[in-house]
Amino acid sequence: MGQDPVHRSSARERSYYRADIDGLRAVAVIAVLLFHAELPGFAGGYVGVDVFFVISGFLITSIICEDLDRGRFTFADFYARRVRRIFPALFATVLVTCIVAGCFFLPPDFRSLGASIAATAGFASNILFWAQADYFDAPAELKPLLHTWSLSIEEQFYLGFPYLLVLLWWMDPPNRRRVLAGLTAASFAIGVIATHKDPQAAFYLLPPRAWELLLGALLALSPGPALPPALARRAGWLGLASILLAVAIYDAQTPFPGFAALLPTLGAALVIGAGTSGHVGASKLLGSRPLVAVGRLSFSLYLWHWPVLSLLRYALARELDGFETAAALATSVLLAIVSWRFVEEPFRRPRTQSRAAVLRRAAAVTAGIFLTGIVLQATGGLPQRLPDRLLAYSPLLPPEAESRVSCASWSAARTNLPGICLVGDLSAPDLSFAVIGDSHAEALIPAFELAATHHRQKGLVFVKHACRPMLGVARVVDGKRNASCSTFVAKAIDEIRAQASIEEVVFAARWTRQALGTGYQQPVSFYTDGQSPEVSIEENKRSLIRGLDRAFDALSDRRITVIGAVPENEFLPPMALAMANLFRRSPPRTTAEAFHRRNAVVEDVFAQLAKWHRFQFIAPARHLCDGATCAAEIGGRSLYRDDDHLSAFGAEQLANVIDDMFEEPPTPVPPVKARDGN
Repeated sequence: MGQDPVHRSSARERSYYRADIDGLRAVAVIAVLLFHAELPGFAGGYVGVDVFFVISGFLITSIICEDLDRGRFTFADFYARRVRRIFPALFATVLVTCIVAGCFFLPPDFRSLGASIAATAGFASNILFWAQADYFDAPAELKPLLHTWSLSIEEQFYLGFPYLLVLLWWMDPPNRRRVLAGLTAASFAIGVIATHKDPQAAFYLLPPRAWELLLGALLALSPGPALPPALARRAGWLGLASILLAVAIYDAQTPFPGFAALLPTLGAALVIGAGTSGHVGASKLLGSRPLVAVGRLSFSLYLWHWPVLSLLRYALARELDGFETAAALATSVLLAIVSWRFVEEPFRRPRTQSRAAVLRRAAAVTAGIFLTGIVLQATGGLPQRLPDRLLAYSPLLPPEAESRVSCASWSAARTNLPGICLVGDLSAPDLSFAVIGDSHAEALIPAFELAATHHRQKGLVFVKHACRPMLGVARVVDGKRNASCSTFVAKAIDEIRAQASIEEVVFAARWTRQALGTGYQQPVSFYTDGQSPEVSIEENKRSLIRGLDRAFDALSDRRITVIGAVPENEFLPPMALAMANLFRRSPPRTTAEAFHRRNAVVEDVFAQLAKWHRFQFIAPARHLCDGATCAAEIGGRSLYRDDDHLSAFGAEQLANVIDDMFEEPPTPVPPVKARDGN
């Protein structure tokens, strides 16, 4: 009798075993782990994923090609093998992560995890995480299944790639390679363009990444005589050095994948190609027992390390210290060993199990995992899991919905500005005020609603996320000026000037983000205008002054009120306060000194503007900070929805402060309207 399909496929996999490739897997997974652990010197460790892509493309193409040559390839056999390789360890990780997170995740975060679980079951998590990368997206470190994006890319690739190979098998070998080379070049070109135009899409989606798998496939389709030992030795060391160089010199600011991905992927291809000449040079090193042992664990280690790090960061509500990081990595290794021994290997090489049974059971388990994720989403993250004292910290609605719950529509706009919010006493005969700003202004809508209703007035709120209310100022992105914010502000001012009844105009924004160019845990942004001689942090401040000066001039016939900066936190208050309550820790605090140090540049900006313009200045910090600390909660409820935006409850606490703008301010001494060139 012939071999059972399961045993036959296992034999094929063993026939393609190369110890040096396991060692290369070890290099890749170690780079990823140490990058995620944020160890110095491994800022480019994310390229380990790209190395995995090349390895996968090479090995799987090699196996498919042998089957096609021998006339024994079947799609059922191929997908059954993929199921046994991927599903057991992956879904074990997903289930354990779900159970552990269910013990303490706040409902919005558990609901988000449910979306990740469903997307992972459908091998579409890369698409989900790309779609979630918006303004209010949660930090990547707090998404326990974020790392599954790379598995989704692989499985999406292998949904179609075997069919392509079957079609190509009717061609002669040179033409097969030409077709694959053309597809590789096309995908690489897409990746380069997308890295410039849409970096998130370039990172997460298949078309800009497929070339890395195709590079490995091309290597498998390019048989030839083994390299002479001396040349193989040089190629192997060059390839390994290229990978390690990328790990060492790349960081979060490196445009990736794009051209930068060539260094680690071509390095991986050189190592694999050199290994065909036997154990010489780098291949001999990579084939050593320690690296091979890590390489065999690499899949389970990749699966487990990120949930362990992410769940621990969530529970502690902060970054990990050295001891905690070491403990998390040690736990990951232990879980990987258990997973490899009792889940990965037994399911990968079962004694008796037909491929039909494998596929049926895989479909049932996948459906169960998918439905689990859907249930978590549909139930809002199962809030009944947690005691009321923790639920009090959790926002009930998404950020924009929470702020805009009291918004009424306003259809009288003359321009195409979206999302104009009408607040206050809608029975008032005329509009009396307007607000222009960014998402911090949007977060204050509940305060404007309460204060305006109390004074029986109504007004308009014009907001655009990440856009401070300035004229003539643009954000510099990849050397190009993006003036969309200035265009938005100009249209909003035109609308306000068209409403003669509007007497008061309020400017509210995250001024520190503009003046300093960055927030906590955020990349630096630069802003310039037509008078900027350079791109720099100093010019951010100067362009902010000039941009506000122009906006104030455009509204010089109205009273102007400025809402100062809200204290920002180096932690996420809803999560941090809930975790402190759950684990009986002292809640974190932002010191008043830290706020004033960060806000000093903003105070200087408005002191400069006060020389030229009349305006009323309202400082929320005077009501949120005492002499020592700034409040993050009142009565067991968070004042913030993230590290810098007020929650609806927090905004309502400032309603009495906003009241001040509705009182007729005393007439100030007319300022001297002279500019000093700043």
